[in-house]
Amino acid sequence: MVSNVRRRWPDRADDWTRQVEDELHELCVRYKATPRRVLPARYGFVVAADTANGGLVVRASPDPDGPNQARVAAALADLGIAPTVHEAINTDTGIWTILDEVRPAHP
Repeated sequence: MVSNVRRRWPDRADDWTRQVEDELHELCVRYKATPRRVLPARYGFVVAADTANGGLVVRASPDPDGPNQARVAAALADLGIAPTVHEAINTDTGIWTILDEVRPAHP
């Protein structure tokens, strides 16, 4: 994943990779979440986490178009055809999107 990020956004990759772990920790504290598993991702960092209210997916991306992707995810959620987007947070190095986790056989 990091090598793909470096190839795709070489000017953003170093700062993003230095900050992503601390930012994840801050979000886990904010949502009272415990990271469970790093999920496969081509151009970002995606973690499934557990909370008292259910699972979350916490996604970080250095993609300059990340805010547009977060808006699309929120619009799809508003239509009822995608997971709820709890928050999209722009940082100095990218964007975080916090969504409900969807698992097979779970509504």
